[in-house]
Amino acid sequence: MTSLENAIEFLHDKVYVQEKPTSPKRMDEMAEYVIEALESRGIEGWETEVKLDAFARDKQWDVVHVVDGKPRVAISLKSILRNLAGTVPNRTDDLIGEVADLQMRYPEVIVGYVVIMDLAETDRDPNASKWVSRMDSRLESISGRQPPFWGRGTIEASEVIKAKLQGYSDPEVMTSEDEMAAFFETIDEQYDERFRVDGYSNR
Repeated sequence: MTSLENAIEFLHDKVYVQEKPTSPKRMDEMAEYVIEALESRGIEGWETEVKLDAFARDKQWDVVHVVDGKPRVAISLKSILRNLAGTVPNRTDDLIGEVADLQMRYPEVIVGYVVIMDLAETDRDPNASKWVSRMDSRLESISGRQPPFWGRGTIEASEVIKAKLQGYSDPEVMTSEDEMAAFFETIDEQYDERFRVDGYSNR
């Protein structure tokens, strides 16, 4: 089983050891971690890097569960490690637009958003903790979507994974496995309400 710590170490190695900050592989271990956690809760049949046909513009989602050609769960995995002040203000706006577009075609889809953020304060990001807190607050304000309130642009679950990465030979993960479990349980609860019949997946 892949752990949260393994996933963060993998990202740290790609970005700071191998110096490949834009590597398309940097979130592979995190995707595996998410899939294993949801499979352990009985949701099986996951794909990665899936382009979903939304209402206005197609977008590639990192971890997706599709049944009969329709996405039931779409999870976006991001990392914000540098230039937090320049990135955070736009990230939630982008997310709201992408999610609303997908929900216009698939209103029942469950959306999860996971973002890894670097708490290490450097000359480039002297106020990292402030921006991490702000991102956390913004995501919390648009999370919690559930029937019968199907607000477009809001999402079912989100998690800001906090770690100290830049300048550390061994990354320090501040987010607990219990916090991640709450994220996965929210996804599972909504899946149960929308798609399972008498405890079994309606596939």
